[in-house]
Amino acid sequence: MLNRQFVSASVMVCVLVFCASHCNAWNSTGHELVAQIAYDELSPNTKSAILTLLKAHPRLNEDLLHDEVRAKDDDLAMFLRAATWPDMVRYPLHPMNHTEHHSRWHYVDFPFEQDGVKGPQPNLQWDGKSDPANLVQAMQKALTELKNPQTPAPRKAIDLCWVEHLVGDIHQPLHATSWFSKEYPQGDQGGNLVAMKNGDEVENLHFFWDSIEGMSMDPEQIRKTADRIEAEYPLSKLKDRAADLSVVDWAHESRALAQSVAYLNGTLPHVTRTPGPGATMPSEAPALPTGYAQAALATADERVALAGYRLAAVLDQIAKEN
Repeated sequence: MLNRQFVSASVMVCVLVFCASHCNAWNSTGHELVAQIAYDELSPNTKSAILTLLKAHPRLNEDLLHDEVRAKDDDLAMFLRAATWPDMVRYPLHPMNHTEHHSRWHYVDFPFEQDGVKGPQPNLQWDGKSDPANLVQAMQKALTELKNPQTPAPRKAIDLCWVEHLVGDIHQPLHATSWFSKEYPQGDQGGNLVAMKNGDEVENLHFFWDSIEGMSMDPEQIRKTADRIEAEYPLSKLKDRAADLSVVDWAHESRALAQSVAYLNGTLPHVTRTPGPGATMPSEAPALPTGYAQAALATADERVALAGYRLAAVLDQIAKEN
């Protein structure tokens, strides 16, 4: 077995690009797109303050500045990579896995209920002491620590990574809900138990949405895709909605889109995937309806744009507080 102290961070990122989206997040491409759009909106003063905070990260060189091929602009590379850091620590051999991997922080489940089946409502208030139970509570914790002048600089850098990441996560529609019905009396785990055929491949619904913006980590492709999204959804077009900085509001937006666009109000043709680690994907599943992928991409584009603009506004507040 490899010594955990010598695992290459680049290997971790490659693994996560492939597999993290099966779990709880936009893939690394989606998170870097959100970060790129936010970075484009930051004022010079905010950018300087945020980058200074990030440079105190305890794994700065190993995780945020390790990729020499991509580092034409070290500050930009660091900022984009910070948005993916909470997925890096998912990897069991990462040195900070046991202290910084929090699987429940990546989502909050407002139930989509059918057939008279009820799902539990999430607790949205962090008690200030225990490990947060969901994304809304995790954001409260991170923002509280960032505002506190007594919080050590390395902790603030880690909290910044979480803020970048969680703002992206909550704008992915399937991060805000689980489908409760006769078919899914315990919930469908944010689409992870729903399988359908996308082209020639059978995929679970969560993975489809995670990877809808592509799988490329090429900085030129990230820049190109961000330019496309910013052109289609400029801040001027979304200004009023981008000004809403309530994480709970973002979650309700995503939950509504999950119901109407992702689940097609419960009519999406699908088969149920067996839950649990190591479960295989069904060999047969119905194809996505005509036009579904196009509508999903348009929805994802707008969500990525909103996430980027809102992240910039949140970071502006953090910079002023620091």
